[in-house]
Amino acid sequence: MWDTFRAENAFLTLFAPERIDDMVTSMLQDYREGGWLPMWKNPAETNIMVGTNADSIIAEDIAKGFTGFDRELAYKAVYKDAMTPPDRDTELRFADREEGTPVEARAGLTTYKRNGWVAADRTAEATSRTLDYAYEDWAVAQVASAVGRPSDAAFFLNRSKNYRNLYNPATGFMQARNFDGAWTSGGWTEGNEWVYTFDVMHDVPGLISLMGRDKFTALLDRHFGEGHNNHTNEPSHHIGYLYDYAGQPWKTQAQVRSIAAANYANKPDGLTGNDDCGQMSSWYLLSSIGIYPVNPASDSYAVGSPFFSKVTLRLPGSSRPLVVSSPGNSVSTPYVSSLSLNGKPVSKPTLTQRDLTGGGVLRFGMSATPTTWGVS
Repeated sequence: MWDTFRAENAFLTLFAPERIDDMVTSMLQDYREGGWLPMWKNPAETNIMVGTNADSIIAEDIAKGFTGFDRELAYKAVYKDAMTPPDRDTELRFADREEGTPVEARAGLTTYKRNGWVAADRTAEATSRTLDYAYEDWAVAQVASAVGRPSDAAFFLNRSKNYRNLYNPATGFMQARNFDGAWTSGGWTEGNEWVYTFDVMHDVPGLISLMGRDKFTALLDRHFGEGHNNHTNEPSHHIGYLYDYAGQPWKTQAQVRSIAAANYANKPDGLTGNDDCGQMSSWYLLSSIGIYPVNPASDSYAVGSPFFSKVTLRLPGSSRPLVVSSPGNSVSTPYVSSLSLNGKPVSKPTLTQRDLTGGGVLRFGMSATPTTWGVS
C-alpha cells in the first residue's frame, strides 16, 4: 500500500467500486486477527516500507461515500496506528527489511509524539517517516470526524502540521532532525530532499504558505528543470500537479504531458520501472483523462491535461456515462483554456468524486499556448 494508496485506490473507487467495501473489510480482518492493519502485503505481510497507509485508504473510501464496512472498527484500527508505538520502538532502528523486527507500524512514533518529528539518530528513514505520519494523521482526523469524534479529529488535524518541524528555511528543504533538535542529513525512503520537500499531500496550501509562493514555484521549476523528478518511484507522482495550487496550472498541464511522454509507451519496455502493483499504470490512466488525486485521503482530484480528444467512461454504479471531451486535443495543444461540467463552467483546477460519478460531459478547451484558466 506504500505504492498503491497514492492513485490506484482512487482508480478502483471509480472503476471497481464493488470491490472497495470488501477490501476494507479484509484489512479490518487483519486488524482483528493480527492486531494491526496491513502495511505491505504480498500476499502475506512483508512488514516493509514506512507509514500506515491503510489509514489513507480508509479515509479516502469514507470520503467517497463507501459505507459497507465497520466504520467504528476502522477508527479503532487507524487510531491504534496513530497512537501505539511498535514493540521495542525505543530499542530498534527499524532499518529497511531489518530481520527480526516486530510489526513496524509507525516506527519511531515514540519520538514523533514527544518531539513532533521522528528522531533521525534513533530511527531509520526518520525524515520520510515524519512526513508520512503527518499525512496519515490528517487521514485519521477524517475518519475521526466521520464517526463523530470531533475532539480526536481536532487533535490529529493539529498533529498533521508536524511536517513544518522538518522545514529548514536556511536551506529551503525538508531536513532530518536528531532527538535534540539538531539538523542532520538523510533519513529518506526511496527518495531525497528534492522529492520529500513536496511530500505534504494533505496541506499543499500550508506548505506554500510556509515556504512562500515565489520560493515554492521556483523550487518546483528547479525540481523539473534540473532533472530531480523521478517518476519511476512513487513519492514523485503528485509533484507535477502542485502548480495547480500555486496559481500556475499551465505548468501542471505541461509537466503532466512531459512526464507521460517520457515514462510510458506502447511497447514491451514502455514503463520506466516496474508497475508497483498497478500504481504506475494508475497514474497514467487517471492523468490521461485529466485528473489526479494529489491528496488521496480526500474526495478531490487536481486537474491536469487530458491526453485524448474523447474518452467515454461507463463507471459502475453511475446512471450515465462520463464523456471527457477535448476537441482539438493534440501533442501541440497541451494547455487548458476552459473547462465545463454539463455546461457549467469550472473555474478552478479541482474536481470531486461526485463530479465524475455523476456522469455527463466534462469538456476541456485546449490551447497551443498557456492560458489563465484555473489561476487563483
